[in-house]
Amino acid sequence: MTLKGKACFFFAIALAATCLCAAASWFYVSYMDISTPAPRVVDDPKSEKPRLFFGVISRYPPMEIFRGYQPFMDYLTRKTPYRFELRLSRTYDETVRQIVQGEVDFASVGKYVYIRVKEKHDIRCIARPYYASGDPFFYYTIVVDADSPIMTIQDLKGKRFAFPPRESFSFWETKYLLLKNGISMDDLAYSQNLVHHNTVVEKVIKGEFDAGVVKDIVARKYIDKGIRVINKVQATGVPIVAAPHVDPETVRTVRNVLLAMKSEIDHNGLQTAGWDEEVAYGFARTEDRDYDACRQLLRHLHEAR
Repeated sequence: MTLKGKACFFFAIALAATCLCAAASWFYVSYMDISTPAPRVVDDPKSEKPRLFFGVISRYPPMEIFRGYQPFMDYLTRKTPYRFELRLSRTYDETVRQIVQGEVDFASVGKYVYIRVKEKHDIRCIARPYYASGDPFFYYTIVVDADSPIMTIQDLKGKRFAFPPRESFSFWETKYLLLKNGISMDDLAYSQNLVHHNTVVEKVIKGEFDAGVVKDIVARKYIDKGIRVINKVQATGVPIVAAPHVDPETVRTVRNVLLAMKSEIDHNGLQTAGWDEEVAYGFARTEDRDYDACRQLLRHLHEAR
């Protein structure tokens, strides 16, 4: 074999090995037992820091959550006396179980999940994220295909509508919005709760649904791929919670790091490009009463049945 041939041969072997490793990592995160801690990207194997697990509700596919939250785990590990590891889940309810049974210590959860768990367990909301706007608020957006004749909420009567999971507060917020505009669930031709926010947009683009509701964080990623926003509603940011078993000193330590993060970004040059948008801009202080309006909305829907 010539020198050039040997070089090509070894390059092909190296390329194949790299692809195999990448495929294995993707398979692990996407399909293996995701209740197992996700693989570490940056860590000191000699670290003697006590380990804390961080959960994230399954608002996005596991690989996307891993990419967006792993750098945040590394940041918390650097800034606290603890070693943080992700513990993913396949469903919202799985994250609830992890919190209640002490399998995770902290978690990023939806507002509906927080309110539901808070009724029976002493979970504590310790922070809520800032968003790209600089405020601790985001928007729920109703999206349609870019070429759709649907222009207003009233046009949704008789249409096929896609929702995220029922455990996502966006489902209840949109149900309430439709009722305020004289549209009940029975007025829709068909509706379905899908597994992820991303899935909602993708099925609207494919024409399987006429419209759907997602966070603006998700909608912005698809604007250039054929969707249009017809309505948006401002919403309070989702809480980061501490599980009931976590001691007050640990909660205080982690909360202080979270609340100092925005200053690090603004004044100390902390780089968060590539982080999930709900951890990339720092955190605001929050209290349980910040979610009273959400509770009131749920009570209104219950009374309207």
